[in-house]
Amino acid sequence: MAYLHEDRNQFLEAINLTVFKTGMEPEVIEKDYYMKGNVKRHSRHIYDILN
Repeated sequence: MAYLHEDRNQFLEAINLTVFKTGMEPEVIEKDYYMKGNVKRHSRHIYDILN
């Protein structure tokens, strides 16, 4: 599986597009990207433990 952040140029383009469309700060957008990834990984891990 490929992750957007693995291609730094493409990642920055996506962040800049989101900044343009939302007016949010780029740091907030980047942090949100990584936090969502962490939540997804942890929720998958918890699901595996419980099942």
